[in-house]
Amino acid sequence: MSYYEKFPAPIDEIARQIGYRIRPSFIWTFRRDGATGLVIGLANDGIAPVPGVLRLSVLGEEHKINVSGCIDPGYPKPTGIHQAMLMLPAGVQWEGLRLKADLEVKGVRYPVRWACRQKINSDGSLTLRHNYNPQQPLV
Repeated sequence: MSYYEKFPAPIDEIARQIGYRIRPSFIWTFRRDGATGLVIGLANDGIAPVPGVLRLSVLGEEHKINVSGCIDPGYPKPTGIHQAMLMLPAGVQWEGLRLKADLEVKGVRYPVRWACRQKINSDGSLTLRHNYNPQQPLV
């Protein structure tokens, strides 16, 4: 306790990093055979791998699942970026959709809250939108 009283910042930082902290590091879109695909780069800012299977879901209007898929068990690990690809149904536009994550452990799903700086929706999902405006000059 005396060490914590002298140096609280490093201990608080370690406490925030314990466990897993998943965030989408990047999201790319592409077109294939008339359908839109998403490549999602997942980062883990924690110190432990994910304790189960991470399920990614892309939700549309009224929280209806457009597409869903699972990452290999234990990924993403605390180092590097783990990429996942999801293909949207033909004709579905990606802007405005929501990206949600659930952790599956022994057949039970638990919601995962993204550990990112962007504003997260009340259900823990992240709304997909452009972060680059071609009308604005780069400075």
